[in-house]
Amino acid sequence: MISRIVPLKKLSDAGRWRAAVYLHGDDDIVSTKYTVKALADVVQESTTATSPSEFRGGRFYYIGLEHVEPITGDPIDVAIVGPGEVRSRSKVFKRGDVLFARLRPYLRKVLLVEEPFMEGLCSTEFIVLRPRSTSVSASFLRALLSSRLVAEHLGRFQAGAALPRISAKDLLTLKIPVPKKTIQDATVARLEKLKHKRQAIKQQLIDLADEQENIINGFF
Repeated sequence: MISRIVPLKKLSDAGRWRAAVYLHGDDDIVSTKYTVKALADVVQESTTATSPSEFRGGRFYYIGLEHVEPITGDPIDVAIVGPGEVRSRSKVFKRGDVLFARLRPYLRKVLLVEEPFMEGLCSTEFIVLRPRSTSVSASFLRALLSSRLVAEHLGRFQAGAALPRISAKDLLTLKIPVPKKTIQDATVARLEKLKHKRQAIKQQLIDLADEQENIINGFF
């Protein structure tokens, strides 16, 4: 059995009473090679929100949870919509932001905003992170935040049984390795090669499925 003594004041100040939150140390994520920093030290959270009808003349890119593929972060059918299609107040994002899905964080839905999505609105179920360019690359950060290790670490902060969520406050306490920018850039380059290869294979699977369908359709 794992146990830990926690002062009552700490429980009260944190407002969290789940044992899982306190059964680990603060430095669960460590690195023997690189400096480890709290997420709050390398990003800013953007909480800017607006009504869809008041944003950019009423036509904009909208990103909901359903528009982000788990783990890979690939966008799925993101389109320009009108205010009639998005009725609730939404968060504003811009190019270079990292959108972290706070609902069911174990799905690892993390999207980097890049072309063609220069700006737009997203669901309030996203935590909008704006990397400090001098500290961490947005692409590198997206990869880190979608990792299995991060998901496992954040699991103890989830609140809610049916619809588990993580708060921005807890996310920002996360500690991540922050190597030099040259190492980050080299890592991103390797990941981009894997991304292109993965997407090419995905397209091949789609093409094969279409070919199969065409063969069968030839009998009707």
